[in-house]
Amino acid sequence: MSVCMKFPRTLLSVRIAGLAGLLISPLVQADFVIPGFELVHTVPVDTALGTADLRQPGPVWIELFDGAKSQIDIGQFYAADHPGSVLGKVIEHLEAAGKQAFVGSQNFDWRSLEHIHETGLRISDEATVAQVQAIFEQDWQAQAALAANQPVPLPAAGQQPARSGNYLVASPQRYNPPGVGDSQLELPRLLAEAKNEVRVQLLDYAPLSYGPDRTRPYYAVIDNAVRAAAARGVSIKLLVSNWNTDQLELPYLKSLAVLPNVQVRIVTLPQASQGFIPYARVIHSKTMDIDGQVAWVGTSNWLGGYLDNSRNLEVVMHDSAMAKRIGELHEQLWGGPYAKPLELMAEYPDPHPGTP
Repeated sequence: MSVCMKFPRTLLSVRIAGLAGLLISPLVQADFVIPGFELVHTVPVDTALGTADLRQPGPVWIELFDGAKSQIDIGQFYAADHPGSVLGKVIEHLEAAGKQAFVGSQNFDWRSLEHIHETGLRISDEATVAQVQAIFEQDWQAQAALAANQPVPLPAAGQQPARSGNYLVASPQRYNPPGVGDSQLELPRLLAEAKNEVRVQLLDYAPLSYGPDRTRPYYAVIDNAVRAAAARGVSIKLLVSNWNTDQLELPYLKSLAVLPNVQVRIVTLPQASQGFIPYARVIHSKTMDIDGQVAWVGTSNWLGGYLDNSRNLEVVMHDSAMAKRIGELHEQLWGGPYAKPLELMAEYPDPHPGTP
């Protein structure tokens, strides 16, 4: 999900564009924060999972909307509501505050707030918020140009951003504003710097992209970096969803899991007590913990088409407290009842998330 809000002191307005994960408002005390960043997490209902020290996105989004003074900018892949949902309550507050942002895996979808495992960040760090805002402005102008059948303006070239502290990277690089790093370069760099252990949680992983006529071209950028880290002796613990078992992607998962130092587990969440819900009951977080020192929270699955050809945002935090907490979220699933090791000789059913 991408929600971006900015607040010049004028009449409140709401702008919505199609993007990937961000939002902006005033500070509120939370149980788990590092300077400039609060970790926000969706625990799917009707599971044994729990994160008492992390706030859910619904109340966080309501605070952000209630705090808005003049303008809310939302960059989002899509929106979907349901009667009586938490999202419905959030939308009621779309009228209202400070300068903050939200970047995370949550779509603007009622299921993301109740029935999908999601992870995001409420951001008050001024530099990061400004970068997210710059991305929204670039994309807003791009959509206006497309609507007018005009060429999309490219951002001015800028200096390569520093890779220290906490910072934003985004894709696709050619449309990044000055000062925003390239996520397709940054992810392999971070994996190349790993020394002991990398914990990753995703909806999907495969060295495949999306081409014309339903083709799946080979995309090896991330997969090569993961395999290189494992070859150096780094322990790779990869969690993926049970939507990642289709006939095209599964062989690549198995070829990865057979390697020394690589473990892959598939997570299957139980059905909700109310019965089958289409496109729900799945892990959708996109996180990484490197050596308990570096955290990655973002909007991209590790497939082609995300870091190279669509708008996605990722936050890199060189902060041991945040990295360890992301690692604990991973461990809760990894060692829990819903994650099972990928069996190399087993056959898995094709996923059908839209039908029972």
